[in-house]
Amino acid sequence: MKLYFRWKLFLGFFGFALVVGALLIAWLLLEVSAGHLFGGDPSLDSELRRWLLHFLSWALLVLALLSIPPALWIARRLNHPLRLLDNAMKQVSKGNLESQLPPLRTYDEFEDLIGTFNLMLAGVQQLGHLQLERDRFLAHSLDLICLAGEDGYFKEVNPAFQRVLGHNAEVMLASPFLDFVHPDDVTATQAEFEKLKSGAPTLSFLNRYRCADGSYRWLEWSAAPVPERRLVFAIARDITDRKRMEQAEAKLIETRMQFQIAREIQLSLLPKAPPVFPGF
Repeated sequence: MKLYFRWKLFLGFFGFALVVGALLIAWLLLEVSAGHLFGGDPSLDSELRRWLLHFLSWALLVLALLSIPPALWIARRLNHPLRLLDNAMKQVSKGNLESQLPPLRTYDEFEDLIGTFNLMLAGVQQLGHLQLERDRFLAHSLDLICLAGEDGYFKEVNPAFQRVLGHNAEVMLASPFLDFVHPDDVTATQAEFEKLKSGAPTLSFLNRYRCADGSYRWLEWSAAPVPERRLVFAIARDITDRKRMEQAEAKLIETRMQFQIAREIQLSLLPKAPPVFPGF
């Protein structure tokens, strides 16, 4: 059976009051009867003995009734800080971080306990705000941000993965990240990941990732290991458009070079000077 602390306090103070009151009444009756009531003296009149015992019973009953209000008040007074702390902690467990307790003057350790709880709650609120800002940053970041484990699986990815690649977080976390890498880039990606696991950071590493529609996009990675958690923190930027421009520019340069070579070849076929024929 569960017995709340406030009722334990009440029963304790109530029982203490009864014991003290019973001892006091017994002492008074002993004085009144000159010691004959509890000594079994036959000289004491039986009617007087019954009257004294009857009086003792009623006195104990009245004392019990009179002891209830102060016992309840004392129990409530002592249990009030505990009840406030219990309600506040229940609110915190439900996610309500605005449950700070007002200063309570109890002139005992409960004042320090309430102050410590408010300080702890302020720290939790600050952490909650930081977590909210972190989630907001991850949600609106244009870059792909992730945590990868040394087992080769993503542990956490931000929404940019779905915006860029089309895969939702469940798909990205369910398979090794090498499954999404272009076959031609797997070896280089694996070698770079081994360097990360050894403690070396990665800067501007390029590879291609498969999209949900089967196409591939170029990503430029920067990553740093987190050895104490056996994780890798990585940020990637989609540079597909830049790579296409670079490829188009390289192709244009190559075409110009080919035209230049063809021009030089054609010019080399022409004579250095007009031909000279005798008689003409």
